[in-house]
Amino acid sequence: MTKTPQAEAESMEVDDLNDFVKILFGWHQERVKVLQHLLTIPDTGVEIELEGQEKPLIGEYRSGFIFGLNVALGELGRLPFVAEMETSSDVQAHG
Repeated sequence: MTKTPQAEAESMEVDDLNDFVKILFGWHQERVKVLQHLLTIPDTGVEIELEGQEKPLIGEYRSGFIFGLNVALGELGRLPFVAEMETSSDVQAHG
């Protein structure tokens, strides 16, 4: 497994709260999917870079990796709020 650089945060202007919520939910859903996918990595044949050296992802390294993924999913897995989006007819009725 090779090291990938951290992506820089993309800056965008959002004028509509519904759009912001959609972007936030999409970002969150994608991150959770990646973490869940990493949980399915096979027991053999995968290497990680650790302290500048390639190490097979087995034994204590695998256990620590899986533990870290589970901690991340425990923290990120579910958003602490629910959002209800206004439809265009709701906006017109209030406008």
